[in-house]
Amino acid sequence: VKRADLCGALSNYLCRVTNGNPLFVRQQIVSLFDDGLLRFDSSSQWTWDMAEIEKKCKLHGDIVSAITYKMKRLPSILQHILMLCACIGTRVGHDVLNVLVRVGISRDQSYNNKDIKALAKKATSVATQEGLMVQSNDVKGVGFVEFVHDSAHSAAYSLIRPEERASCHLQLGLALLKYLGSKTHLLLVATQLARGYKLIPEEERIAAAKIFLRAGYDFQTATAFLDAHFFYARGISMLRNLDWASNYWLSCDLYMKASEVAIITKAHDDVDKWLGILLLKTTVDDQFTAQCIKIKFLVSIEEMDAAFDLGLKALAGVGVKFPSHILPLHTLAAFAKTRQLMRGKSSAKLLQRPVISDKRIGAALRLLDNLATLSLKTKPKMLPLICFRSLQLNLKHGMSPYMPNAVAWYGAIHLLLGFPLAEACKLGDIALSIQDQLGSAETKTHVIFLCHGAIFSFAKKIADCASHLRNGFVYGLKSGDIPHALMCSYFHGVISFHSGQKLSTLSASLDKYRSVASEFNTVTMLRANQCLQQAVVNLIGRSDISYGEHALLKGDTFDIDDSSKHNAFVTEQMKCTQIMLAYIFGNFALALNVAEDIQNMKRRKWISFYFIEFFRAMASLSMFQSSNNKHHLRISEHCMKMVKKGHKKSPINLSLYVYLLDAEYSVIKKKYKAAEKLYYVAIEQAAIAGVIQIHALACERFGYYHMLHGNGDMALEQLRTASTLYLTWGSKPKHSMLLALIKGQPIDDDAVVKV
Repeated sequence: VKRADLCGALSNYLCRVTNGNPLFVRQQIVSLFDDGLLRFDSSSQWTWDMAEIEKKCKLHGDIVSAITYKMKRLPSILQHILMLCACIGTRVGHDVLNVLVRVGISRDQSYNNKDIKALAKKATSVATQEGLMVQSNDVKGVGFVEFVHDSAHSAAYSLIRPEERASCHLQLGLALLKYLGSKTHLLLVATQLARGYKLIPEEERIAAAKIFLRAGYDFQTATAFLDAHFFYARGISMLRNLDWASNYWLSCDLYMKASEVAIITKAHDDVDKWLGILLLKTTVDDQFTAQCIKIKFLVSIEEMDAAFDLGLKALAGVGVKFPSHILPLHTLAAFAKTRQLMRGKSSAKLLQRPVISDKRIGAALRLLDNLATLSLKTKPKMLPLICFRSLQLNLKHGMSPYMPNAVAWYGAIHLLLGFPLAEACKLGDIALSIQDQLGSAETKTHVIFLCHGAIFSFAKKIADCASHLRNGFVYGLKSGDIPHALMCSYFHGVISFHSGQKLSTLSASLDKYRSVASEFNTVTMLRANQCLQQAVVNLIGRSDISYGEHALLKGDTFDIDDSSKHNAFVTEQMKCTQIMLAYIFGNFALALNVAEDIQNMKRRKWISFYFIEFFRAMASLSMFQSSNNKHHLRISEHCMKMVKKGHKKSPINLSLYVYLLDAEYSVIKKKYKAAEKLYYVAIEQAAIAGVIQIHALACERFGYYHMLHGNGDMALEQLRTASTLYLTWGSKPKHSMLLALIKGQPIDDDAVVKV
């Protein structure tokens, strides 16, 4: 046989069993040499017999088996240390290694415990020489050893018999707890104990439960909710019925925190089981906290009415009751009382109030805080009364983490009831100031949503509010306040759309929000988000993407799936989005049909309400121009009146919309000189504000105006500008429509996304 053929056969074999990994090739060659299958003969040549290698090789084509075989040839003490290192992971710090060596030599009394460090150093040196581990330092200069590859780690772990692994992990966990403590190595100790939790002795049971509780809390604060759920569940498994008497606070804390995390991880069976135990075993005071968690659970599974009714029932148990039929007089009386209590109260004065120590009052405030947001979707008439009662309780009994929320809601309700914006903004500033001073992570996202999503969106540029809402979303995810995080995300999407953000940027944000809403199974916000995302995708021109039939905006009808019909919020947001999309693409009839359909809906008068009224007015004016139907004119005049009311609250955001509406209305009234001036002002205002789509729309409408008056050159100039602006915004279909119009060509149906 030729020498080249022998080398080729050996290289093919090595490539086959190592998948070409250089590290494994080295391991394989060393193993062949150790077994005498690869020899250096007297003629100074390497020799081997491929048939002998294939027959006698212990690897059987598996590199893990090769490394395992090599490890088994090492001294027993070193094998045991490698096994213990594998229990820890792929990397082991020197301090932990010393403990592992101590555990490893406990079976062999020939080693003196005083020589632990020397033995650890020797074991590391041998493992390094054998090509199994490497030594290094982290960025802080702390030394560690590490398996050279995951396969080496797997090989070392495979040396432990499966039935002995739990015992081994437990032994390590207890040793690490004894010699290193759980303060600096909490995660490591908790992980080892968790992997052997069924064998934890009775005398270590409570200590282990406390460690699992701390580990779960650390993961919860780091938003690693699945890991938090794992450790909380391990902690609960340590408890017995008798612990509710002897270790009440430990039991209560574990079950409370585990239930809250299980809601986020969608472990519904665990939530049901743990909440049942809480409601059965806890004291009367703590049962209110358990009721709050149950309300969160019901909301997470879209049982809104049941959650609201449960909250009212729990509040009645502590004497906080509401009228069965809400009348305007109830709201006015509660508002007058709250206004009197708040007179002269600054953030500094409120912060001087003592902290509420009564657990029942604290639990009632938490319940009221949950019900305030819930009432938006279930019983909006009760929202003012709930918010007033929450603030009254805070003012009567002292400071609580829910004071900022109560003040922010009070400011938002000022707007809803038509009070001056300056008062609402002052209350918003007070709420944010108190929130910053208290530093409560639980309420931060809620306060941001109310202040920047509702109050300040009138007083400040909406683009500035959008950045705060984005931060609110991030804070909510970190703190576990998923409902308010998703509300921040939805308002961020809507406000970013109306502030002129480029569609590609907005689409990326919405995709992130949709993913989170889907992950946490929040159906309402998922559908609302999908609706806005579908509109953005249609504007971009991606007809190949769909986010669900309920969110499609197409044809001459508006279909809502059965699961959305009961949800007024989702229905309203879908139809409002369709009005905007229909008008932008020139389908005025569809825009007006949908506008008339939602005319009687009880829309909340946040800033987005006035943007929708603008598009309703524009669609009605366009339809009047083509049909001369005075019904359309009446609708437009009503909508213009609403927009101008909003303009009084927020001139910084709505001026350009008012100018454009006035320009269109002046054309209807044949006041052409005034119309031209107003078009110019609208274009200038939109350019200054940076609202690209309204800038484009103003140019487009001015171009049509010139076309109707025979000013061909002026019309082309405005339409070209509009086309460029739409392209800058990111709407290729609208850009194509205007280009076709400029060139006098028929509009390409394939280039336009159907509304």
